[in-house]
Amino acid sequence: MKRANFIKYKGLKTNCYMKGENMIKVVKFVYTMIVFLFLVLAATNVEGWNPCEQDSDCPKDMCRRPKKALCVKNSVCICIMPAFHVSM
Repeated sequence: MKRANFIKYKGLKTNCYMKGENMIKVVKFVYTMIVFLFLVLAATNVEGWNPCEQDSDCPKDMCRRPKKALCVKNSVCICIMPAFHVSM
C-alpha cells in the first residue's frame, strides 16, 4: 500500500507535499510583513533630534562628560566640548 503524501515519481513531489511547502511560504510572508510594518510604524514615531529653545531644554543625560548639551539656532540640541580658560 502506497502512502499518498510522500510518493515520488521520477523525481517529482506529490501535490500534497507541495501544498505544505506553499503553506510554509505563506506563513513566512505574513510573518515578514508583520515585522516590516512594525518597524515602519516604530520608525515614524521617532524624532531624530531634541527640539529646544534654550540650553536648559536639552536633556541632561544626552552627552557624556566633559561635553555639554547646547541649543543651536533655537531648534536642535548638540553636544560640545566646553572651552577651558586658563588665566595666568
